[in-house]
This record gives sequence, C-alpha cells and structure tokens, in this order.
Amino acid sequence: MPQDENVTTSDIPGFFQASGLGYSLISEPDGTIHWHCRFAPGNHLNGSLVVPEDVSEYHVILKYDKDGNYLSHLPLPFTGGSGYNYTKLYRDPLNERYYFYIFLLNTTATWNDEELITGGAVFALDAEGNELWQKVASSPTTLSASIVGLTTDEESNVYLTGSAGNQTVNNLYASLAGYTFTHFSSSPYLIKLDMDGNLVWGTNLNPATGPTDQNICGSCYGRSIAINGDEVAIAGSLLANSWGNLTMPRVFGDGPAPVLVRFNKETGEPIAMNEVKDLLGVNSSEELMTVATDLNGNYVVGGYARSTIFVNHPTIAPLTTNGGYSDFFIAKLGTGPCEPLSIDEPVKNKVKLYPNPTGGMLYIEAENLQSYAVYNLLGQELMKGDFNGNNNVNGNNNNNNNFKINMEGLSRGTYLVRLIGLDGVVITEKIIRD
Repeated sequence: MPQDENVTTSDIPGFFQASGLGYSLISEPDGTIHWHCRFAPGNHLNGSLVVPEDVSEYHVILKYDKDGNYLSHLPLPFTGGSGYNYTKLYRDPLNERYYFYIFLLNTTATWNDEELITGGAVFALDAEGNELWQKVASSPTTLSASIVGLTTDEESNVYLTGSAGNQTVNNLYASLAGYTFTHFSSSPYLIKLDMDGNLVWGTNLNPATGPTDQNICGSCYGRSIAINGDEVAIAGSLLANSWGNLTMPRVFGDGPAPVLVRFNKETGEPIAMNEVKDLLGVNSSEELMTVATDLNGNYVVGGYARSTIFVNHPTIAPLTTNGGYSDFFIAKLGTGPCEPLSIDEPVKNKVKLYPNPTGGMLYIEAENLQSYAVYNLLGQELMKGDFNGNNNVNGNNNNNNNFKINMEGLSRGTYLVRLIGLDGVVITEKIIRD
C-alpha cells in the first residue's frame, strides 16, 4: 500500500532481535497490517503476548492499524523447521482467509503437534485462525515439492507454484493437493485449487525421459504468480525446456534465462513464454522473481541478472550488470498498448460517480458503459462485471445512463474503479469505501 510522504517509524514494544523474528507482512487498502512473527519465551507487546518458558518458539499473526497500534494476534500452531525465507503468509482480501505455506524444511517441524516431513505444505485458515483445510506434499524426500508462490483470483480460487524436485523412490512420484507430478526430476509447476482446496488442474514441464534429457531444470522455480483476466502467469527461469507446445529458444548447456510463462486460467494450458533474452552460452542463472499486473492488463516483472539482458530487443537497449554479483531489474510486458487511452476532459466530465466516500453502493451516471473492475491500491483485481439490467439503477438495458456497483463486500479503504465504455474508452476513478 502506498505510504504517506511523512510516514514515520515506531518501535514495537517487547519485540527484540534476540527474542522475535518478523516474516511476511501484508497491508490492507485501509492500512491495516497483518504480520507473521515468531517469538521466543518471554513477555512481549507490553504484556499482550506471553510465551511460556517451556515453549521454544511461538508463531503468531500480529494485527496493527495504519498508525502502528496493536490490535490483536492469532496463534499459528507451527514450530521449527524453517528459516525466515522458507515460510510465507498470504491473505485473500475477498474472504479474509489466511494461507500459511512452506517453501523448505531444514529442521524438524510440526503443525498442530504433527510432524511435517516435507517442505511443500499449505494451510488455509479463516479470519479467526481456525484451520479450514491443509495440503501437504506426499513425497519420498523432503525436497520433493516446494511452495514458493501463492495467490488467489476473483472467485477465491487458489494458485500454487514452486518446484517439484521429483526424486523418485521405488518409481513413486511426488504429489501435492491431488496433483501427481509427471517430471523425472526438478520442475517448476502451477496448480489451481478451488476455495475449498479441491484440485481444478495442475501442470509442470513436459516429462523428461532421463538425466540427460534437455527438459531438466534443476535450479528452476516458479517464483511468483499474477492473475490477469483469463490468464494466470508465473515468473521464474527456464533452460531449453518445453512446457505443453511451447519451448524456450535455447540450446542444451545455456544457463537459465528469465521468463514469464502464461497459462489459460480455466484449463491450465500454457499459452505463451515471454523470455528476457540474455547472452546465450553464459551460465549466469538469471531469473524473474516477482510479477504483477497494472490496470491496463500489462505484466510488470522484477528479477536479477548476472550478465547482459534484453539482447537483440527491438525497443529496449541491452542492460549489463554493473559490478558485484548481480543487478536487479524491472520490466513491463505490454499485452496491449502500453500507454492508457487518453481521455478528453469533456468526456471524463460526463461521468459521475457518487457518493464518494460510499458506504457500499456506488452510483454512476454515464453513457454507454460496457464493464467495470475494482482494484485495491496494490493493483489486485477484487471485483469485475458487465453492465446489464442488474447493474442499472432503473433495471433497464445498457442505454440507461444510470448504473451501480455494489461494494458492500469490500473492507474500508481506498479503491480504483475502472470503467470501460462500449467505444473502448477507459476511465479510472479513486473511490473511498467507508
């Protein structure tokens, strides 16, 4: 969430380096913060959290308001097993569920006092911290399935990505959430579950036939996931790998190159590989680490490079690392025009949205509207729909100039409402839900 220019820092009473460690931090549009932390025995948060001496570590989700005032905390029944880079927390803004997921285990770990023997695990919790469901990789090794990225869509379906280091024992392949990996060795994957944890589809690199097969990518992960309309995309890196009918344009022996792999959201079919070209033959292990979308449907990616990237690109000059081990870069993939349509002020002035702030129902006066979408300030799409009789104030067809959007299901905060006209004109307005 964007911060005010005059934002200041404040100490959290009882939180000391020797006795606590912060992990994932999530911010709502209204500034409310959800923070996964681990505490050692002792008195924390001015007495609001006391960890007994016989508890070696205590995991919680701390909740603060936008001004840094402590509100509450939820205990997590997780102990041991993972460094601070290896457990993550995600919150679905639509149903307020938490998803606690594990990338890697490096020591013994438990969940609700039951031992975990694999790094690939995700636990769905409601807003009060009650467990709804869990998915733990059935694996012959602790490295068989890692979960590195997780996100949800507008229907609260859940998407998982990471790497399935599918080292077989007695020819048994690892599985996660009902999907059995089909790759001989390590492979990035993407799995879609419904909100109840049921498998919708799963996909990984095309099966390799053996250790010398070019379709092995031992250091390749799905790092981050973004939903974009009818697509879902993962950021990562690939060698000369094939996924579905798509193949990276590299040769065996070249190092991994950054790539955005895009899929049909409904079927899981790979539909595009967008590679950031580097110097072929350089074993430099470049990679995309994160991906997001903007309000115009473009992908924005970030990653690191250790050589020269954007080689032979028609519009971008090559970028070369400038000393050190690696350099960070960001880039935009335009799925359509990269610049938004210009809106003449007379056209924009014909659109009226009210009340603003709104208690839930937003009314719109405009001509020939086709559809809408509502985003939080992080660019995540929370609502979308077409304008039809149900959206018209008077219940008539789209020729009616009065429309409405029901935002009652959204928490208090600031949102962006995007309106698309029948003529393709796009107008975006900032709306406060109070």
